[in-house]
Amino acid sequence: MIVTFHHGWGFDASLWQRVLPLLADLDCRADDRGYFAEPREVPRGAVAVCHSFGTLRALAAPPSRAIVAINGFDCFTARGDFPGVPARLTQRMAARFASAPEAVLSDFRARCAAPPPPPIRDEECLRADLAALGESDLRRAVTLPVEALHAADDPIVPSAMQAALFARAPALAATTLAAGGHLLPLTAPEACAKAIRRAVEALA
Repeated sequence: MIVTFHHGWGFDASLWQRVLPLLADLDCRADDRGYFAEPREVPRGAVAVCHSFGTLRALAAPPSRAIVAINGFDCFTARGDFPGVPARLTQRMAARFASAPEAVLSDFRARCAAPPPPPIRDEECLRADLAALGESDLRRAVTLPVEALHAADDPIVPSAMQAALFARAPALAATTLAAGGHLLPLTAPEACAKAIRRAVEALA
């Protein structure tokens, strides 16, 4: 069973560096969008493990059996029936990105409590994915079981938004950690690994 890993906007495959060693017995494949280095694609897997915007990426080309969403979402910006992040926030980021991509990226990573980013390799991919982050509403694309893991103190995905996520999933198991922020693969790798194993074992 192939388990694929999909990082979020402004990050790369190294996001999973503390999780993958805990899953050495599984066939894990991590993609890379190529923001900072050569892109790396992965085959379609049975389970897609996604972080943040990586969930929207995976929903656009879903796995065959299940999704594990870590700090993830099926829609990011607010809609009439969805308490997401105000659209003006991503719109401002996109407008500023046109002239100051490094500053926008650094500010976002600072909000996530992440270190400064490496030098940008593919500015256009970052720009396009930032637009997709603000525009995508893939709630109707959730047709597989979802194992969701969030943190109550996530500065990017607030609690009210978390409560409304993956409402159309045929089966949803949601866990909220008391702390861990928006980078649970780095701050709570053991909890991430447990969530992934629960999803895999549910398919056995």
